[in-house]
Amino acid sequence: VAAQTMDQEADVVQTGSGFTPIAGLNLSFMEDKLNIGIKYEFKTNLEITNETASDVITGSDGSSMFPDKEVINADMPAMLSIGAKYQITDALNVHAGFHTYFDTKVNWKNVAEIEGNSMEYALGLEYNISEKLLVSAGWLGTKTGVKDTYHTDLSYSLNTNSIGGGGAFAINNMITIQLGGFMTMYQDFTANKSYPLGDAAVPFKETYKKSAWGVGIGLDFTFGGGGE
Repeated sequence: VAAQTMDQEADVVQTGSGFTPIAGLNLSFMEDKLNIGIKYEFKTNLEITNETASDVITGSDGSSMFPDKEVINADMPAMLSIGAKYQITDALNVHAGFHTYFDTKVNWKNVAEIEGNSMEYALGLEYNISEKLLVSAGWLGTKTGVKDTYHTDLSYSLNTNSIGGGGAFAINNMITIQLGGFMTMYQDFTANKSYPLGDAAVPFKETYKKSAWGVGIGLDFTFGGGGE
């Protein structure tokens, strides 16, 4: 197994294209204090093709991870998103959302290892401190629908909790500066694996864990607003 366990590198470009129809609906109630948005993104049929200059050897027979010219299914699942905003006071708004991805309906190679749709739940608050300053905070939880056998060291799906916050400051009637950040905490998962060694199999445990964070800053420009 020396060829498979030595340090290896891959030089691969994967290309493909797809088309996604999107339908949406917006509903307003209670003199616009309650706003509900619904969006459905249809499944995107997508195949990608490998352009491989060098590859990672995975088998004793010389098989590799990204064979040149191999076509791989990479469908994007259909998605349903429902969001609501309620104006509690002139300054305070509450937001809630639900999103689900129809992962079981794609044609991925490992789709048999998915037993249900992944789902996301979101809740947020937005407060206008003044006419110029707005702050917000929110939470997003995800629940994956994969079986335990789905996970590998290169492809795994974990439940998460994310928190975020941000703000906006209107410099004048034309320019608003935006600042935000988030942190995502993934739920650890440990899988029981085995590695073939001759006629035997050596058992071992593999734990998947990670975290992610990000920050962003931007400017909104409103033309025709009459700057101060």
